[in-house]
This record gives sequence, structure tokens and C-alpha cells, in this order.
Amino acid sequence: MREAAITSDRSVSDRSAACAWRRSALIGLAVASALGLVIAEPARAQADICGCAGAPSLGAFDSADQSTWPPGSSFSNANILIPMPADGVFVFDSITIDRTPTDFLASVTFQPDPSAPAPALTLLVSGDFTQSPSTTINLDGRVGVNGTTGAAGDGGLPGPGGFRGGDGVYQLVDGSDRGGDGFGPAGGVGGDTTPTAGGPGDFVGIATLLPAVGGSGGGGGSSLSNALNCAGGGGGGGGGVLLLAANGTVTIDGDISARGAGGGSPRDGACATAGGPGSGGAVRVVADTIQGGGRILVTGPSGGGDGRARLEAFNLSFGADRISPNGRGTFAPAPGPLANPLTPTVTVTSVDGQAVPAPPLGSLGAIDVQIPAPGLIPIAIRTSGVPIGTTVDVTAKPRKGAAPITTTLALDAGSCDETGSCTGFVAPDLVAGSYVIEARATFQTP
Repeated sequence: MREAAITSDRSVSDRSAACAWRRSALIGLAVASALGLVIAEPARAQADICGCAGAPSLGAFDSADQSTWPPGSSFSNANILIPMPADGVFVFDSITIDRTPTDFLASVTFQPDPSAPAPALTLLVSGDFTQSPSTTINLDGRVGVNGTTGAAGDGGLPGPGGFRGGDGVYQLVDGSDRGGDGFGPAGGVGGDTTPTAGGPGDFVGIATLLPAVGGSGGGGGSSLSNALNCAGGGGGGGGGVLLLAANGTVTIDGDISARGAGGGSPRDGACATAGGPGSGGAVRVVADTIQGGGRILVTGPSGGGDGRARLEAFNLSFGADRISPNGRGTFAPAPGPLANPLTPTVTVTSVDGQAVPAPPLGSLGAIDVQIPAPGLIPIAIRTSGVPIGTTVDVTAKPRKGAAPITTTLALDAGSCDETGSCTGFVAPDLVAGSYVIEARATFQTP
């Protein structure tokens, strides 16, 4: 029996027109006496940059006051663990992250539901965001699992909104020698018997971070022999995605970290290889004022691709040298739109005639669809908001043991309706095994 784990990669690149808030100045004139006029100081009207107006808020979050923590939060090893909602969106009146007065806090980690795909993290703040030195907001990917005597290493989980690392392989157990490719639009290539380790994941995204795409996972390590202990390591998870938008001042004196993670080690480096590193993720900060002496980290370790950061504010004094690695930050003189003006989607709807559950859980290692026999397997794709003439790449990634198979679907007028929704099929020739299916469309707008 062959199993196919199905997931959908909705990473769609576009180039859209810039849209920015405008400053508005209010000039007041007052007659002081018969001798002349006094002109009042200009004032800028307060814009609802975060789009928080009327939205239910969790109130003012203060790390030093546990009564203000979101429901379900806990504290462990100097780390506040905050469970994320299904859409990844939090709305606060203000956010204060400070080591004082206890001096125990080191980081704040937002944790997705482990039984569902990880959404990107969105923090919407109607007031100010203040982060003190020696604290971290953690959206890093997780290191790939090491190979053991009993099993190859699994791929590391991503930061929120990122992509998982590929699984390592163990010939003695799996009967194959090639590690699995990392998940995501630029997942690392699985290690093979050349011999090579798992390849690094890379970052896919444009400077506006509209849309923002998380880091791709590293490839899984290979197994060069069917002897005991020849188990490859898992690929590292990709860094996550953060959108932080505040109507007031954002002060970053600590770290905001969306780094890719390293791959796991082989059990025996003489006959197996390590997993590859995941790539860095995406951090976008939008506010009236952005300042501070902290850091924004979007690095991919040991050869993994670097992510990207973007800062947008009327008043911006956060230096480019505070973004690591250098050259991976872009800046805008005013806040832009929080959401992509385009809302395209690409969805895998069925495999071999069987509907794909929503949400699909293949990215977590689960099996969403089981099909009875190998061969040419029809995979149904539906798009919306994707222009006619665009080519959709549909990739079947074996969990381990073989290279991925990519087939293409051209969206023509005959496959689209009046609402802009298009449908079509591809039919890759699949052998027995477990797969993750990723579908992606890339296009530009005028």
C-alpha cells in the first residue's frame, strides 16, 4: 500500500503597488492681539496603523505581571510560553517585555497548536511595544533530530509560519539511502550516497514581505550503508514569520529572532550524514516610531539561506546594523498596508479522487490521504486570485528515499470561471511510499 501525506504550500510571490499612510497636519490660527498672529505647532492625526480599532483586545500585556498574560500561558526555564490561536493573531493595548523586577525572564515564545499547521505570528498593538535588553521574542526553527541506533532523525519543526526540515534516512530500517527534501518552496535537497549531507533550505520572498513567507527546512541526512548505526540526521526547521504593528512607538532593545535551525547529527559519521540547516524567516515591523539598540535576527546557520526583515515608520532610528545578517533589512519612510492587496490561494483539493481534509496535516508528519496502488495519480488543484496563464508547480516530495517529482499545471481560460477561480489536474507517476504534496504559483502584477 502506498501512502501520500498531502499539504498545501500557499507561497505566492507578487509585486504590488506601494500604499502608505499619509501624514496629516492640523494648522491652528489664533489672534493673540492686534499686533499679529500666532501659528500653532503642526500635529499629525493618529492613524490606526495596526487596524486595531474596534477589535477585541487582550488588554495590556506586561511580562512582569502574570495576570496580564494571555490565557493558557505558562513559565518554564526563564521562558514565557504563550499558546497561539488558529489564525496566529493577537491584539493588545500595549506590550511590555522586561526582565525586571524579577530578572528571571529570558524569552517569550509563541507556541502553535502542535496538532495543526503553524500560522505566522501577528502582534497588533494599539499603543506602544517596549522590549528591554537581554530578552528575546523567539520564532526560531528547531534543530533536526539526531540519528540513533534505532532510527534516523526526524526533521526539525519550524518557527510559526515556517517549514519543517526533511527526515533523515536509515538503510537498516527504511531500506533506502537518500534523505528527504526539506519542506517549503525552497526546501533543502535530501542527502545522498555521493556522499552528501542534507542541503540547506533557502528563503523565498520579496522586499516588501507582502506576502511574508517563512524559512524553508533543510534536507534530511543520508545513510551510506545498511549496517547498524548508519542513521542520518534530520534537517533543521525554517525560521518563522512575525508581523508586529503598533499605533505608537516600538522600542526594540532585546532580540527578535526568526533564525533557521541546524540539522541533526548522524549516529555514525563514517556511514551516514547530517541534516541540512533551515533558512531564516521573515520579520516585519510597522509603527509610528521604531527605535532601540536591540537586534532583529533572520540568519540561516552554517550555510542555510538568510531570511529578511522590513521596518516601516514615520520616525525610524533603528539602525540597519542592528539587523543580522547585514544587508537583509529594508526600510520604508511610512507604514504600508498590513495585508497583501492581493489574496491569491493555491490549494490541493483531492488526490486520487479523495478529498484532502482541511487543514491538511502532512507538514506535521501525518497521513491525510491513503491511496491503494502506485502509478499515475491524479492530483486536483484549485486557485483563486491567480492570473490566467500562470503556471502552478505541483511537487510530490517523498518523505525519504528518492528525489521529488515536479509536474506543472498551466491555468488557461478554459479552466477558470467568472469569479477568477481555476481548477485543474496533474498526474505524477508515484511509486509506493509516503509523500508531501506542495503546490505553488509565482506571478507578477503590473
